[in-house]
Amino acid sequence: MLQFIRGSNAAFVELEQRAQRACVTFSDQQMPFGTTPEFARIGFEIDQNTGEALLLIDKGLQYRGPSSEVREWMASGTKHFRSFVQLRQWMHTELASVFNPVTPPAGPPIPTVPAVTLPIPYVPSVPAHLTQDTAHLTRMDEVLRNMPDQGQALHIASDALFQELKHHVIGQDAALLHLAQRISRHLARHTPSHPATVLALGPTGVGKTHTAEVLAPALRALSPGGTSYNYLRLDMPEYQERYRVSQLFGAPPGYIGHDEGSQLLDTLITNPRTVVLFDEIEKAHPDVFQSLMNAMDVGRLTSPRPRTIGSGQGREVDCRSAIFMFTSNLDASAILGDIERQNAQSHPTKIEEICRSHLRTQGIAPELIGRMNTFLVFQPLARQARAEIFLLSIVHVAREYGVSVAFIEPEVVTKLLENAQGEDFGARPDRNLVDDLLGTAFQEAARTYPNMAVKVSASPFECTPYDNY
Repeated sequence: MLQFIRGSNAAFVELEQRAQRACVTFSDQQMPFGTTPEFARIGFEIDQNTGEALLLIDKGLQYRGPSSEVREWMASGTKHFRSFVQLRQWMHTELASVFNPVTPPAGPPIPTVPAVTLPIPYVPSVPAHLTQDTAHLTRMDEVLRNMPDQGQALHIASDALFQELKHHVIGQDAALLHLAQRISRHLARHTPSHPATVLALGPTGVGKTHTAEVLAPALRALSPGGTSYNYLRLDMPEYQERYRVSQLFGAPPGYIGHDEGSQLLDTLITNPRTVVLFDEIEKAHPDVFQSLMNAMDVGRLTSPRPRTIGSGQGREVDCRSAIFMFTSNLDASAILGDIERQNAQSHPTKIEEICRSHLRTQGIAPELIGRMNTFLVFQPLARQARAEIFLLSIVHVAREYGVSVAFIEPEVVTKLLENAQGEDFGARPDRNLVDDLLGTAFQEAARTYPNMAVKVSASPFECTPYDNY
């Protein structure tokens, strides 16, 4: 609440513009002393026809402070103003008076800094254990001025992103390069019109899902100022039934779950810069596709849930800065065969035409296919890539036992490859195989050689101290 009471003029201008398009809500806002509970939701809404402004709050809060106006507002859940200017004045006067003022410590005068445009709709919630006003602890305008703005373009070189992704995804350089180029261009837009939409196709277990998982941390590592990127994975087989769709977008009033959160929208409200993975999209209910159309067209997701407390209208969420990744195994063999026959491996336009054609014949909604702006085709893993993945799996499984691996005898990888399942399963079962064959050796090494780097050998599988580490 205090970030609104002490907000700059530019911050309120931004808030007023957004409140005219859709109600803007904020969760977990600290309430004045004497309020039960101590944290609640508030919302701002402006009637486009009359200009009337509404200040909304969770209805039924109990306020025992001195202000009767604040008490009535919390009891009813709504306070009406003839204009947004009056709403702001009331917040700066009546509402501000019920918060305990904090006297700043004595010291040199604080220099004036330029006003900062704050990303109002994405103000982080106040943790429950922080109930003290922190305004006197620093010059917050200066802190915010040096933080990356959610609405600003990010300039990340595609080559750097490609190299970062290659460290984590093996054997899919062509797909990763195309992805890096597309995402780099999307981030460079000051005002993107819609989220980046990427469809990754190919056999199971070749890195499609893993690519989405490592994209968010790669962007965080390369973004100036460490811009935060969230990651949300949505497994579409869980949304085959129509009633499950409400868990993504919220249930309408009167339906079960209408007062609960919506997984997708709540994540995007918290951080619009989010990589959202829709895994195995062909298994989702068609209503999922229909609900995503507006987002992929104009960068807005509409929820049937009320825009705010006490309102019967749906809410809209800005998702233009998001990255939507979809994966599918559908018709993967035929797609790969066509690409090889047409020698289209290095021609993204031909790959796109082939993918669109095959997906249409498989019954994927043409509206969804037409809104995809990037198609990635993941190839079956070559033998060397499979060997490299086994090396990483050995290191990762050993780490779970608390064992540090310094060297792996080639025979170990050879035996793992001999025991691996066929190409139809990709690399997904590899870690389980490593644990089956080497788990006992790692367990013994953790007990016998604690805090020592080891060499992994075969015939039998065992770990011994590595002297040259």
